[in-house]
Amino acid sequence: MVQWHRARSGNSLYIATAEDQDRSLLSCNSSASSCNFTNVQCDKEYTIIVAASANQCSSLRSPPYKIRTAPCQPSSVQADVDCQSKDVFVSWDPSYVAQSYLLTVVGRNGDLKTCNTSDNNCTLTDLRCSNTYYVSVLASNENCTSLPSANITFQTVPCEPANLTANIQCGNSSSASLSWVGSTGAVVYTGLAQSETGTTVYCETTHTSCTLEGLVCGTVYNFTVQATDGFCNSSLSEPQTKGAAPCPPAGLRVVPRTVVNDTQILRASWSTVNCPNSEYLLALTGSIQGNSQALFDLASYWTSRRFFEVPLPCGSSYSATISARNSAATSDKSAAITGTTVPCAPLNVAFSASSAEVAWNQALFATNYTVYGVTSSGRTKLCMTSQLLCSVTNFSSGHIVVTASNTAGESEDSVPVSVTAGRRRR
Repeated sequence: MVQWHRARSGNSLYIATAEDQDRSLLSCNSSASSCNFTNVQCDKEYTIIVAASANQCSSLRSPPYKIRTAPCQPSSVQADVDCQSKDVFVSWDPSYVAQSYLLTVVGRNGDLKTCNTSDNNCTLTDLRCSNTYYVSVLASNENCTSLPSANITFQTVPCEPANLTANIQCGNSSSASLSWVGSTGAVVYTGLAQSETGTTVYCETTHTSCTLEGLVCGTVYNFTVQATDGFCNSSLSEPQTKGAAPCPPAGLRVVPRTVVNDTQILRASWSTVNCPNSEYLLALTGSIQGNSQALFDLASYWTSRRFFEVPLPCGSSYSATISARNSAATSDKSAAITGTTVPCAPLNVAFSASSAEVAWNQALFATNYTVYGVTSSGRTKLCMTSQLLCSVTNFSSGHIVVTASNTAGESEDSVPVSVTAGRRRR
């Protein structure tokens, strides 16, 4: 509606015209002091002139009066994500009459960002990754505000995958299994393993795990994973640094050898691992004479040889393992080999002249006992038994000794017992 002051005399008809910036014209007439324009459009600046006319003559035109209508609803709203900076550039068609714009974006998780600007664009920063945002724009001038633009959405750059784990299979030309927590909006993931020399191995998947093939034993790798939504890549995940380790050596054998001073030498041997520049460590744990207070935990030094010799006391039980290492990592321990050393020499050996029997105390881990007669002419086996006594009717004088044996060998001699006709002496 346009209003004016009526002329002071005469009956006049008033004609009002409104011309916009495109020279389109609206008009209305009235004999009163106002009239209404129809089909007034948004986003227009109108120049309004009122002229009065009587029966005989017409008045001068009024001075022009300019007025701006409300801005139209912003259109062609577009959001472009910068994959590098992770900022979002939002633009829309400019309004002829708008003096300012209010851009509002609301994230799916409630994150709210606004931007007041006199331009028809704005750059949004510090948005949350892997989030969907809803965009609306309002245009304003002195007195009016437009309707909000039609909603559009955009997806921010995917978050970097979290909780990456890397499990490397041992051996040469090994593989690594990667797993992680996925990123919202991601459609593809790329797992990466980069060596210190810059060699890169990768795997791609739509799932949250994949396997990297062709890792080289003895090489240290940085493992990372990256997500993509088809347009932008996430940052790399926090790296996991691990080395490709040899497998535990196979073929571990422990062979009992010489017994000296109640101590037996054990020779351990194993197969070479298929990994360059590897070293080996032998470990033994166990107990002496079944005593829970006499435990041992031994290890060799790292060696490139495929065997190692270790002394253990008689009557010991042991568990042996072998590990391998290289410059990148150390293998798991091999399967354990268990065994015992030779028994210690039997104690409290006694000879009964009346029954011609020799008796002794049990030796731990012994499966058999051997009685020897020792004279100036040599050493003679008198009997062998799994019991703790035996008859020696065919031995009349000299010394008697007893040994204990098992699969590891034969113990040293017991303390000799002197035997003479009709009597015994220790």
